[in-house]
Order: sequence, then structure tokens, then C-alpha cells
Amino acid sequence: MSSARPDPTPVHPRIAVFGADGLLGEAVARDALLRSLEVVSAAEDPSRLARISPAQMLVRIDPGDPVGLLDALEGADAVVLALDPDTAAAGRSADAGPGADDVDLVMSVIRGMRRRHVPRLVASSSLALHGDPAAPRVDRSLRRVLGELGRELRGAADQAARARDLRRCEMLVAGSGLDWTLLRAGRLTDLLGTRSPRLVRADGAAADPQDPRTRAIPREDLARALVDQALVAGDPRARVRAVAVDS
Repeated sequence: MSSARPDPTPVHPRIAVFGADGLLGEAVARDALLRSLEVVSAAEDPSRLARISPAQMLVRIDPGDPVGLLDALEGADAVVLALDPDTAAAGRSADAGPGADDVDLVMSVIRGMRRRHVPRLVASSSLALHGDPAAPRVDRSLRRVLGELGRELRGAADQAARARDLRRCEMLVAGSGLDWTLLRAGRLTDLLGTRSPRLVRADGAAADPQDPRTRAIPREDLARALVDQALVAGDPRARVRAVAVDS
């Protein structure tokens, strides 16, 4: 005689979000929670983390101390590195989150993922970079376009330094040996997201910096694209993509 067994409790993927104290990281956590995913929001100062849902885990980390990082990565299926792609926002901590510490953070997260055997890494970057992420180049003409609105507040040197930091982050991700994807984006806006971000060839988007589909996108759309990518295996033929929205 056979007896029916109850279906096992469904297991929701767990995503660890680093850079979660920035506006982009908060948007990533919100999008993932709306999909009923398990979310770990990690930051050096948990008091800056937005408590979006009781189901959300808040973890304090220190890039120089692996203990907190390993706690944040425990049981994770994927990691999202929410790095602000807007070089014009360089130095504005309210928008950019960890800012200059991003390189150290990326190095520590990659080490922790290897120890915890977390396979999938998705990170945001900037359309001011183009080419192979193992040795990306800074597109100076695009950087000028993206920096138009920020030059009065921040100097060109700050924007150049931010682009160099993101360049180093891309190189670290590309050499991580993990299943990774980089999503390059232009200037982020506070506009309501379209809920339908599209991925296009990164170099094609960078070749036309005036294209309104990629020049500026809602932060919510980039966040949604990052979560989308965290839930699927990477495409080795398209490790680097640009996020676009319909104008």
C-alpha cells in the first residue's frame, strides 16, 4: 500500500546583497523581497540599512574581517554587488554607499564566496567602461556625457577616480573563477522603474553615449536586472551586458 507524501516545503533562493546601505542596494533588496526570495543585506554599518521586511536579514560586515562576511554568505545561492555605476555621483555617500572601499569589499566577497562555495556573482558597473572586463578601458567621451550633471558639484578628478575603482572591481570579478555577470549602466535616476529593463551589448551601448535608452535609467530597473541575473546561470558568451530601458 502506498501513501502519498506531502510536498516538501518550497525553498526560496537566498541572495546576499553587498553595498546594501546604498540606494541601489536597498532597491535590490526590495525587488528580491517582493519576489519572496530570502535576502541578506550586508553593510559595515547596519544602522544605515533599511528594514524593508521582517524576513530580511541584516548583517554587519567588515571587509578586513572574514567572520561577518562568511555569516552573510551562509546558505546564499547568489551574491549581488550593488556598486553605484554613476561616476558623476562619486563621493556622494548618500548615493554611493561604500564608495572608495568598493575594491576591498569586492576582494573580500570573492574570497568569502569561495570559502562558502557560493557559485553565482552579479555586480553592477558603469558604461564609462568598455571592452574586456579583464582589462576594461575608460571611455572618456562617455564619461564626459555621464558627468555633465555632476561637474558643478564634483570635480573631474573624483569622477576619474570612481571610474578607476570600478575598473579594478571589474578586473577582480572577471578573474574570480566564479559564475559571474557584470551589468554596466549609465546615470541612475529616481524615476519610477519601467519593470521591464532589457540587456543589450555593452560595447554597442557604449558606442552611442547619447542613446536615451542607456544614458540614464531608473535605479529600480537596474536593481530588477541584477536580481534577474542572480536567479539564472551566467552566459559565458555574454558575461558583460548593458542595462537599457525603452525611452
